[in-house]
Amino acid sequence: MTVRSRRSLILPNAIRRSMAYPRGAGRHVINGYPAAAGIPPGGDTSLVFDALTYDPNTYEMLGVKTGIGGLTFARGSERYVADHNGVYQLIPAGAPAWSGARYSGGVAYADDGAGTLLSPLPWLSGDPAATNVLLNSNVAGSQGVTLAVGAWSVVVHVNAGDNASAIVTSGTATATGYGTATPGSPIELDVTVEGTVNVEITGAPFAVNLLNLPQAQAKGIAPIPTEGTEVSVQGDGPSFDVANHSNTRGAYYLEWKPSYAGTGVSLGLINTRNAAEGILYDGTGDRINTFDGTNYGWSETPWPSNQTNKVALVYDADEGSMQVNLNGEWGSVKTYDGDYILGAVMTLFFGQLHSNEMRNLQRYDLPYAEAQAKIDELMN
Repeated sequence: MTVRSRRSLILPNAIRRSMAYPRGAGRHVINGYPAAAGIPPGGDTSLVFDALTYDPNTYEMLGVKTGIGGLTFARGSERYVADHNGVYQLIPAGAPAWSGARYSGGVAYADDGAGTLLSPLPWLSGDPAATNVLLNSNVAGSQGVTLAVGAWSVVVHVNAGDNASAIVTSGTATATGYGTATPGSPIELDVTVEGTVNVEITGAPFAVNLLNLPQAQAKGIAPIPTEGTEVSVQGDGPSFDVANHSNTRGAYYLEWKPSYAGTGVSLGLINTRNAAEGILYDGTGDRINTFDGTNYGWSETPWPSNQTNKVALVYDADEGSMQVNLNGEWGSVKTYDGDYILGAVMTLFFGQLHSNEMRNLQRYDLPYAEAQAKIDELMN
């Protein structure tokens, strides 16, 4: 049974303003540190949640810059991410993977080390769980691998300046799709009878992944090095304190770079319950959706893969309205019941089947018309 949080009660404006920070000011943070008021001095007081960005003084990447609590991860395994120079960095279990960042001493930064911002800015990287069944992922020569019936993908990962290939030929398996995988050009094998295939590695790969996934899902997954045995990594599962959400009103804005084009894969971009359908999600065709537990809203606009997409939502319980915006295109105004279903945490990338990246996640506390104007400003 789903229980709705009592924080969703609709209060008069005067009372609502007096309860702007219900968990207590001491838990709010600015630039990763406690702040008495939860809002930067001289800053936009409507910006109550500012996450997946950088400290403007030190340039360190921050899970939460303004808001309640921090960014946490359910991932219990190490993973790799490419830095701003295209060199793979090892990310410990439970730590955020900032793709495109400058790493120094294990810390991710948004600048070049001399105060100039990187272009593009780093992203929080999110991968699904995966297993590399190739036993020696960077050893030149030929290996035999037994594959079960199904779709398998071969993906070659290299550090910047290196090159490599993986030539896949038939063994005892019956399959189609044999060929040569190179960096940025994976291949998919469709095995109809279980058996072996041969994989010949040439050059200097960081890792060759052989994953039991179709190519569309495998192409964005980070390298999984192996040395003699198959290796599995867990999905990332980033989350925030659910108190950063308010059911009363708000304007969410985020930047999202998916490894796939709009296909409707039930990915939860922002969720406050244990399901893909929630505050913002990809669920049906070329749509970004919202679901308050009763009503649906969406912007039906195709989005490109591996490019920056701007996603937003405005909602207001007093107005009884909500509206989704994708890349500057507003969907129709829909009825908002004032009560998004709230669970224990606010999660990102719920149920993801592909690799995704996100940055500049924000929530503004504004009435409906002002929230729409703020989103128009951010989109432009």
